[in-house]
Amino acid sequence: SGCYYLDENNQWKSDGLLVGPSTNYDETQCFSTRLSEVAGGFRILPAPINWNYVFANADFQKNKTVYLTIICISLTYIISLIYARLKDKKDLEKLGVTSLLDNHKSDQYFYQIIVFTGQRKDAETKSKVQFVLSGDDDTTHIRTFVDPHREIFQRGGIDSFIMAVPKSLGLLNYIHIWHDNTGGGSSSSWFLKYLIVRDLQTMEKFHFICQRWLAVEKDDGKIERLLPVASEIEKNQFSYVLSKKAYHNISDSHLWFSIFSRPSSNKFTCVQRCTCCFVLLFLSMFLNIMYYDLSNESQSTNNTNSLSIGPLHIAPQQILIGVIVELLSIIPSLLLVQFFRRIRCRQQQSSPLHQALYKMKSHLEIENEKKKRSERFLFPWWCLFLAYGLCIILVGMSILFIIARGIEFGDLKTKQWLTSVLSGFFSSILLTQPIKIICLAMFFAFFCQNTNDDKEAKQYLDEYEVNFDNDVEEYLQRSEVEQRSKRTGKIEFGSIRPESVSNWPGSIRFSSSSSMIRLGSIRPYFLFSDSVRFDSGDFLRN
Repeated sequence: SGCYYLDENNQWKSDGLLVGPSTNYDETQCFSTRLSEVAGGFRILPAPINWNYVFANADFQKNKTVYLTIICISLTYIISLIYARLKDKKDLEKLGVTSLLDNHKSDQYFYQIIVFTGQRKDAETKSKVQFVLSGDDDTTHIRTFVDPHREIFQRGGIDSFIMAVPKSLGLLNYIHIWHDNTGGGSSSSWFLKYLIVRDLQTMEKFHFICQRWLAVEKDDGKIERLLPVASEIEKNQFSYVLSKKAYHNISDSHLWFSIFSRPSSNKFTCVQRCTCCFVLLFLSMFLNIMYYDLSNESQSTNNTNSLSIGPLHIAPQQILIGVIVELLSIIPSLLLVQFFRRIRCRQQQSSPLHQALYKMKSHLEIENEKKKRSERFLFPWWCLFLAYGLCIILVGMSILFIIARGIEFGDLKTKQWLTSVLSGFFSSILLTQPIKIICLAMFFAFFCQNTNDDKEAKQYLDEYEVNFDNDVEEYLQRSEVEQRSKRTGKIEFGSIRPESVSNWPGSIRFSSSSSMIRLGSIRPYFLFSDSVRFDSGDFLRN
């Protein structure tokens, strides 16, 4: 409640009035130093702006704070926009599905392998990563993850590969994966989150959960892991589901964090996210400055119905004002974000998976009728201009009213408002939103588990069915690669194993300036040559 009087301009004012301690939900007690009539009421709408006063006192020297605030935020947006554009271009390089260079022309059965690198410090690796995939019907030879055109296994990265084999491996049992520890420095070690292997003929997915380091100086010191196929129980484990959802939600749902950590496969670009962030910021500032006086009035009154928490007193009017401000700022921003997310690309392209398959095999058919029926509603591509136009209107309107109200406040009161807004802004970004995201992730990890929910790899795991011709077709080789590496066969394996094993200590010893620490961690494996050949032979064979 509040106490108000009508001034000579028929405007409700509250200066010189004080709400008494006997105020309740039915009656308002008012103390006044005026002889005019007083009314009690509950104000929700902010006071109107006196535009005559604004235009008469719009001098820059008198209102430096509000003008400099708008200028600084606008410059920050421009700088952030440049960074976001560069990051979008860099993320485009990370997209795509890589055909393994050791695929054979005669192999006609295809698997897609998606590798998830962790987000921890120094999680990325430049070491050569190899693996063996085993199923009920067959086991692959030693295969190598390599891409001659881009860096793979970057921190927080998702890398997709296509592996060709002579025939189906059957139901997959395990994957044996390792690296040679030659990345150099901190790039030698690798934190592997998990892998998804998909049979492209049956579209069946197999998960292999690791969540461990492959490093000689971390964890248990091993640079190889034998990962069995994850069961439904393992895929539903709380720690695994929570780590997936929490990271994905923070990197995608937290607008400000997502500018720097957006999943590269997400179509909601960094430029669009950056624009939505600053629209939300200007809307919040606009609503806060419009309701700033009402909030201060309710805080200064001694209301018996206020909530007291230690030295803090929260009046019902403050709570209502806070809810109104949050709703009026959050709802437009959420609608704007969803608008951007649901805009169709101007040029419809096939998925990265099918682009890679077309390079490998010239005749394949894609059945997309099933996908079209289940596809979510998308706006036409030209709606992108409407979205940016709406952003310009919202930002322009917010800036106009922020400057107008700032001129009415004066420079001193504007500084007080700015301090309040900035403290609330940073506490929301660094505290409130992360806590909300983690709590939601915990809730969904407990109660809404879905083992087939792989949002992180959604761009790679499309549901189009791929029909392969049974006729033997020539692969379309990449023009940039003149000579392709060969994978190790069973006959060659026995002859090259002793030489490869003898070279291991040297490659590790000279890998980096910190290699002596790494060599000391694995020295027991190289004490005796016979033991070396036996142990590492088993390692390579498996």
